[in-house]
Amino acid sequence: MRKKYLIYIGLEFIYGPILDCDENFYPDTGFDEIDKNEEIKRIQVETSKLWRSLWSNDPDTSSGMHYDVDREREIAPILLENIKRIKEMILEVTNNGVEIHDMISKWLIKVINEGYSLYGDMNDKVY
Repeated sequence: MRKKYLIYIGLEFIYGPILDCDENFYPDTGFDEIDKNEEIKRIQVETSKLWRSLWSNDPDTSSGMHYDVDREREIAPILLENIKRIKEMILEVTNNGVEIHDMISKWLIKVINEGYSLYGDMNDKVY
């Protein structure tokens, strides 16, 4: 049995949803079928830009950053749908030749269904 390669899907501070990406947020997985696919690249960059819009500098918080919890709840369905599309496209263009480890979709579902926040506690004020 041939071993499948693992593609990580998540949303890190400025990276994602495909975590193997370059400085322009384009996929950099080592698979031309993924990395050179214009639709995957477009959705990757769009989703990354949307995700990064939740963060801003805030010297009054313990992390030095502010995370927009209200906007997170607003855009979580869009993020989730984009990630779903990326995963489907990856499997399609690789003929199911990779395994996808999705580290974010369950959390986004909690944001949507339960009002949970991924990073809302980062907004704790510095005293």
